[in-house]
Amino acid sequence: TSILGACAILFIGSFTVIGFMYHHFQGCDINMAFISITLLLIIFTTSLQLTGEESSLLTSGLVSAWTTYLALSAISKNPNGDCNPRLGKDDAQGILLGLGVTCISLAYVGFSYTSSSTLSNSKFQKESENESSKHVTGVVTNDDDKHGATDESGGEYKNGAISGDGANEIRDDGPVSETWKLDATLGLISCFIAMVLTGWGEISADGNAANPDMGKVSMWMIISAQWFCFFLYIWTITAPRLFPDRDFS
Repeated sequence: TSILGACAILFIGSFTVIGFMYHHFQGCDINMAFISITLLLIIFTTSLQLTGEESSLLTSGLVSAWTTYLALSAISKNPNGDCNPRLGKDDAQGILLGLGVTCISLAYVGFSYTSSSTLSNSKFQKESENESSKHVTGVVTNDDDKHGATDESGGEYKNGAISGDGANEIRDDGPVSETWKLDATLGLISCFIAMVLTGWGEISADGNAANPDMGKVSMWMIISAQWFCFFLYIWTITAPRLFPDRDFS
């Protein structure tokens, strides 16, 4: 029930903001195009998600809310005064909201990655212990003068360690760490947000200290990020259907 309630809030909020954009940012074809494309893609991706089990309605709601926010951000950066009633006005709230979403996203990416790595390492350690126990025969001893147990590959346990060929078979260094991927992802996200907040190096004459990123560059970069987000979500849903013989888990 709580999940359905959250989904309802996300979709109602998204459609409400879209109606707000249609009312306040009318008069320009480019604004109408961005808003209409956003609405159509939300309907398309949600309908596509409901036809399968690759995603959930909550995910569709989150994607809808995020892409709606990106659409509002994009058209609010339009430097044409006839198309943008917010031109020249302070946008400190938008900047704070963007920073908040960025911090939450970075924290979630780090948490989900470390949780996944912990589960993977625990699983690997358990499998290694099970594999080692299968190879052990006899009794392990710490006596230097007496031979200990032997494993199936011919290795001998002495002083609690394995000698011989069995040591090479049982010993494993574990999964290779790939934290560099996480570091690279977080670094790119941070650079992207920094460029968004600084207007991609283009400060419009109508900008000010609280809203320096009015301009076509910011507008097109933000709407491009929205389209890329839709593309990734559509690919996530359709890829398992197009390639059923591959494991996407």
